[in-house]
Amino acid sequence: MYDAIVVGARCAGSTTAMLLARQGHRVLLVDRATFPSDTVSTHNILYRGLVKLHEWGLYERIVATGCPEFSKRTRDDGDFPLTGYIPRSKEGLAYAMCPRRIILDKILVDAAVGDAGHHRDPAGAHGISDAVGAAALLAEDLHNGLTGEKPMARALASYEERRNEAAFPLYEQNCRLAAFTPPSAEDLRIRVALRSASQDDINTYFDARYGTLSRETFFNPENLDRLFHNAAERDIEADHHR
Repeated sequence: MYDAIVVGARCAGSTTAMLLARQGHRVLLVDRATFPSDTVSTHNILYRGLVKLHEWGLYERIVATGCPEFSKRTRDDGDFPLTGYIPRSKEGLAYAMCPRRIILDKILVDAAVGDAGHHRDPAGAHGISDAVGAAALLAEDLHNGLTGEKPMARALASYEERRNEAAFPLYEQNCRLAAFTPPSAEDLRIRVALRSASQDDINTYFDARYGTLSRETFFNPENLDRLFHNAAERDIEADHHR
């Protein structure tokens, strides 16, 4: 007899099974694939995903495979490249990684003794980070249900609400990215203003676009007005020097 049967043993499934097992539950993890095996993926683990893997003691296993770290990210919308740097987390991580899934999934399966609640285009490269983050929410609520702290139906409903609340803003953003439409006049104006802005402003722009921070952190009227005003001031100063 098992407390939970997890169907699907890749990022979300393996993480869910591992976290439930670590809380003392009997878990069966099944998948039609054998491991190690590859799958189509962007491979990118954003640093918020690495923070979770670090928390669970799996980050060092990925590092041990020789997977390189990177802290710089560049976006080019056809006008000019804009480069931002990943901020350092409280765990000391200031980078992302792109391990092959044949490596990452085997590490997760081994660490385990899937919730396909939504699907989105890989354009935003959020899949792996979302999978481990959602799995953490699911394991927490399932634990509450399995221990009787909450009725199971209420625990699962809590997971769905929390997962949707976390996923929906990035889901909408990813739909826009996946359309590959030309940037709007407002987007281009922001990029031009950032071209001469501080590195902190550029980093915050990337964080807001890629889900490390909420979009409102950067894309709010007060911040954009400040950004445009500073850009105009720099243009005036540059004209005076010419």
